[in-house]
Amino acid sequence: RASFQRIAGTDGPSWQFLNWRDRVLIANYQGVYQLFTTQHPSAQHQSTQLEKLLAIDSAFSLAISKRHPELLLVGARHGIFIMRYRNNVWENLGSVAGVNDEVRTLLEDEQGRWWLGTNTTGALRLSFPNIGERPLEASIERFGVAQGLPGTLKFWGYQLQQQLRFGGSEGVYRYDESQQQFEPDPAFSQLFSTPRPVYSLHQDQQGGIWMISHDKAKGKEELGKVIAQADGRYLWSYQAFRAIAGERAEGMQRILSDADGVSWFGGT
Repeated sequence: RASFQRIAGTDGPSWQFLNWRDRVLIANYQGVYQLFTTQHPSAQHQSTQLEKLLAIDSAFSLAISKRHPELLLVGARHGIFIMRYRNNVWENLGSVAGVNDEVRTLLEDEQGRWWLGTNTTGALRLSFPNIGERPLEASIERFGVAQGLPGTLKFWGYQLQQQLRFGGSEGVYRYDESQQQFEPDPAFSQLFSTPRPVYSLHQDQQGGIWMISHDKAKGKEELGKVIAQADGRYLWSYQAFRAIAGERAEGMQRILSDADGVSWFGGT
């Protein structure tokens, strides 16, 4: 019978799991870990091993660079750290100067720029002139209310249909490069009668889009799925998930999906 088992050696919240090669990288409140299995040559069994890669105050998010897959970016309580995998070992290269924000999400765009969603300071965009050779040198752009954000609290990034989108206090936002401004995404404008905070946006392996919203009038959070319409807009469907509605929670990366269509919803 399938069951959950606790991984010995970790404690407290783990915010993200990232599959990488033959192991899993873990963002935990005590730092970054890797979990892997070892096959014993003299026995017919495997053992699970846990190794701590980086000791910091709360790692929230992890991302491997598409252009330099030997680099791991770590969003933390106080900035962003970069690690390099070389000679079968992860080494901590340090943190990017000028970023002391609490980084909750990390996304790389097609130009190789990195978008950081933060807990209290809006969004950041980092451009690395040569991340392969000088990974700690980056120019930093900051985006707040003056750049179209509804507010600077809990403005987190997600990838939907191979595009970058952000969840904030008044719904789903996109970035208009020509105007250099954030704006509400019109495709999601009819989800609710009045704007709501949304988070944990997730596209499942069948293309469906899930999210959690906060119904401020009821003081409850709602889990739901957005249903595509013929005109390209989406409608909110949540009735089947009313039983899992709850009080306002942290809202971080709590929806996962398997290839067979099974979805997982983490609670608090």
